[in-house]
Amino acid sequence: MELIAIHPHALKHGLTETDITCAWNSAFAWFRRDLENGGIDYVLVGLDGRSRLMELIARYCSNRDGYIIYHALVPPTRKVLREIGIDR
Repeated sequence: MELIAIHPHALKHGLTETDITCAWNSAFAWFRRDLENGGIDYVLVGLDGRSRLMELIARYCSNRDGYIIYHALVPPTRKVLREIGIDR
């Protein structure tokens, strides 16, 4: 999965681009969401540079052949953990 950008919205919970990139690179579980509009999102869980479990949501951009992370949160929500198949 090629990361092409981190949207400013992903930083709103006080996370840094470094934290988010680290979690992206260490993602060990993910789930594909096919959107009604034809888009594709991926929900991922990985560890940031401080070993915190982080949830990420990234949109696939076919015209740029990569992903833009638009949501990041520590710790992951129960909904995301259930969706991915991980119990908290």
